[in-house]
Amino acid sequence: MESTLENGLVVKLNKDNFMATVTRSKDVKGDISIPQIIEHESDKYVISKIESYAFSQNSLLISISIPFTVRIIEESAFYKCDQLKSIEFASDPDKDSLLEEIGNFAFGDCINLEIMSPIPSSVRRIGNSSFSKCQNLKSVTIETSSKSGIPPLLEEIGNVAFYSCTNLESISIIPSTVRRIGESAFYKCTSLTSVTFGSSDESKESNLKEISKFAFADCFSLETVSKIPASVCQIGESSFANCTRLKSLSFSSYESLLEEIGNESFYNCTSLESVTFFPSNCRKIGKYAFCKCEKLKSFSFGPESTNSSASLEEIGDYAFCDCLSIEKVTSIPVTLRKISNSSFYKCGKLKLLTFGSGADAKRL
Repeated sequence: MESTLENGLVVKLNKDNFMATVTRSKDVKGDISIPQIIEHESDKYVISKIESYAFSQNSLLISISIPFTVRIIEESAFYKCDQLKSIEFASDPDKDSLLEEIGNFAFGDCINLEIMSPIPSSVRRIGNSSFSKCQNLKSVTIETSSKSGIPPLLEEIGNVAFYSCTNLESISIIPSTVRRIGESAFYKCTSLTSVTFGSSDESKESNLKEISKFAFADCFSLETVSKIPASVCQIGESSFANCTRLKSLSFSSYESLLEEIGNESFYNCTSLESVTFFPSNCRKIGKYAFCKCEKLKSFSFGPESTNSSASLEEIGDYAFCDCLSIEKVTSIPVTLRKISNSSFYKCGKLKLLTFGSGADAKRL
């Protein structure tokens, strides 16, 4: 059963549970506020869902207010609403938001979107391409806690979630609950200046396992990245490639779980000057991983006290090529078995290369 409201919203009514779903509403225009509850034939229905394509390609929609009762915004719900300028996740003074998922492409290609209220802490997943190409969006904030004090529940930032948000300057702390930052999640966010992982409470351990390939590639304005959490197991291919203003890279601990730095992970980070606390569990530095890091002057694989527990086995082809300022590479672990072809190609200032005792590199 469907009902059309005065503002043009069309809703499906479920008399079994008295829930309502916003469905295809092609005639809405201007500033739209979705109500929490609607009445129909003396019954009250709670709006709990915005259906796939409910507002997609609507060029007359200017702003949308989404009530706290909505649990899911489905795929492409607001896709290509090219005049949409603001999104409000409306709150209730006494109740937490129930929103759990922002679906794939939910707000993708909303090219004039400028303002978005904080994403509720109840959201568990920001879907693939959910805000991709929102070129005028300047900031993204994720609530740090709910009204009842429950911390953020976000677990995944999907593939291409904020791809090519070229005016995005800031994103609040990425919650420690996030397990995965998807492929190209912030790729080509050319105005993004900083990224902070984890909680403001350093006593809370991060759950982040994967920074996927191209996650922050071509973020040309990115200057600071907080300590990469010790929980991260994989930094994917080209994840920070072409971040030409990034000056330093720090891992939370030598005891990080990181096993691999992917090919071209930090390729052409031309301002990178230092790398600290290189993880002892890392087994491989991929091809071109730090190639063209022209200002990197030194690289240490850790103090001698951690060298015996290191796991590094391979430094890939051209891993440090064109590091024009590098002068020394120290404490290369005893576990290293392969330095590949041209790992340090065109490192004209390299004067010192030291290995831990008992090193057994098979190919130098």
